[in-house]
Amino acid sequence: MDITRVHMISLAAEPKRRAHAQAVLATLPWPGTLHDACDCRTPEGLEATRQRVAIGSKSDVPIGYQPKWRGPMTPAEIGCMASHVEVWQEIAATGGQEEMHIVLEDDVMVPDPAALAAFFAGLGEAWDPLPELLYLGYERFEPTMRPPLWPVVAALGNLAMSLGQTLPSIRHDIRHHLLARRYPRPATAAVAEPNRTLARQHHLLEAGLHDGAWAYALSTTGAHKLAQLALPICLRSDELMNVAVATGVLTAFTPPRKLAIPRSDVASTLFRDRDFRTYTP
Repeated sequence: MDITRVHMISLAAEPKRRAHAQAVLATLPWPGTLHDACDCRTPEGLEATRQRVAIGSKSDVPIGYQPKWRGPMTPAEIGCMASHVEVWQEIAATGGQEEMHIVLEDDVMVPDPAALAAFFAGLGEAWDPLPELLYLGYERFEPTMRPPLWPVVAALGNLAMSLGQTLPSIRHDIRHHLLARRYPRPATAAVAEPNRTLARQHHLLEAGLHDGAWAYALSTTGAHKLAQLALPICLRSDELMNVAVATGVLTAFTPPRKLAIPRSDVASTLFRDRDFRTYTP
């Protein structure tokens, strides 16, 4: 599978992170673009972002979905999401032949660039259509650590999804979709042939829910869908992707192991404390 370009989102006001981002791009075998992240940590930066990207409110959140992080989005969260949206818009605007692009945040590590390149080379060229979203690493990725009663929980979630097709009172309750899609799983009948066969052949899993959007590959079509769904901005990037995947707007896969991880030694611009996350290889 060919990669057209790597897009690295980087804060220009953080020289150490910018230097790290440039170093990561230099290790990868594809053309790279460094995107200045939307820095909304100051009133001036927030206003500049508002001039470029539509920012909504809690009333714009999809019906039936409760954001994981309560309260309004912080300026830093808005800046992060706006940065991803602008990259999606740029990818979607390329037009022409369908392409795959990689999107990285500047606090990401690619422990083995050769393994990442080999992963995409090994996927071959037979994909039709290209995967819309392909995660390269995210948190809450524990496909072998399901609770003992998880099949029962997932079955209840699937039942609620089915009932939601006929009962208007719960039709839009996205939480039921999320419940059934908690963990990665082998490609199901929801994935059209031949991609279902290809996914299983290459040991890809249908992506589950995730925290973090620091490393993923996106097709032109996937970028267009996310850019359309994202505006006006009212959710974090990882939450928006969860909604898109859980409700079938996007088909998303993930490799059986992480190919990119966040740096634990870099302070988050979104949170004062990242200890609530578990960074695993």
